[in-house]
Amino acid sequence: MNSNSTTRIDYRPNARIIQLERGEAFFRVAHNAQRPFWVVAGNSWVRAVGTAFNVDLRPSGVQVTVSEGVVKVAGDGVGGGTPSDAALSRAAVSVLTAGEQVDMHGHVAAIRSLKPSELLHSVAWRQGSVNFENQPLGAVIEEVSRYTDLHIEIGDEALRQLPVGGTFGLIRTASRHCLRCCRKGWG
Repeated sequence: MNSNSTTRIDYRPNARIIQLERGEAFFRVAHNAQRPFWVVAGNSWVRAVGTAFNVDLRPSGVQVTVSEGVVKVAGDGVGGGTPSDAALSRAAVSVLTAGEQVDMHGHVAAIRSLKPSELLHSVAWRQGSVNFENQPLGAVIEEVSRYTDLHIEIGDEALRQLPVGGTFGLIRTASRHCLRCCRKGWG
């Protein structure tokens, strides 16, 4: 699990269900046909079959990145309740393979193939860094905020839209992550 993330785990005889309530998590899943593995994030369901993937619950929706294997992703059309293959069969489903990413906004899925470097950057938090390429400063500050207790505000909307990029190391402490800005000469 990434910093500032919360999950609930519900293991049943016939299913393994992770409810991602906030934040981001990476999953490496062993195939078990009798106990399918599900991640519920917002109004989206992710169904894994022997795979490795990342789920990021954002204010605007859910982003799923597959690094190994295959996952099925469904948005708002699945309804509430317990995930099941029967309910999934009645919903619009995106099937993702290794190297693909989907952004779910309600029932709209935007799928793209990632270059190997993009795939590594998308899960770089697992190795202690965050990466940004041509991202609005406001989005970068929002992401960086999960790693620090500092509250950063940008009052100028034009500045919030300024595109920035870079790779920043994270220092793990006993209670939180810190952004390592001093490597870049920022302090």
